[in-house]
Amino acid sequence: KAPPPSTVGAARYHEITWTKWLLLSIALREARLAFFIDADVVLLHNPFSALGSSARNDAMACISDGVPTEELFYQYEGPGTNPLNSGQLLTCSAEAISTILAAMPAVFDASSPLDQEVAYAALQRSKRRIDRLPSRFAGNCWFGPPQNPPWCTLTTFHAHCTGSTAEKL
Repeated sequence: KAPPPSTVGAARYHEITWTKWLLLSIALREARLAFFIDADVVLLHNPFSALGSSARNDAMACISDGVPTEELFYQYEGPGTNPLNSGQLLTCSAEAISTILAAMPAVFDASSPLDQEVAYAALQRSKRRIDRLPSRFAGNCWFGPPQNPPWCTLTTFHAHCTGSTAEKL
């Protein structure tokens, strides 16, 4: 049965977004690599063939809001509070996922931080490496209207940084 719809910031919203970390933990019991994408991510090419070296380390790799370059942001000092966007996540590290799950709040309410903010802080505290997925794993934050993304060169496209479902489509 599908969970009921939720609004951003509601307790149910946080419960739903935290399930990705549980799914990654379960996946890594059986696989050496796990790749999670949100429902608003379109796959344009096989992501595993496009990963290159991203799939060969023990880091957490993800896209980062507003940072369309292939750079390490372990010690990120850029705008905003958190460069980790959990809409596209790649990991080989069950230990990193365990670190994140250990930081999950016991109770959620409207003041709870986003899962990706808690995850980033937990990884920073534990000195775990966080890499950016290759720029072919793109998002709307840097290719949004009026720009037109180079669709033929992208592997994935995350329709985040939009205000409505209509804008995502």
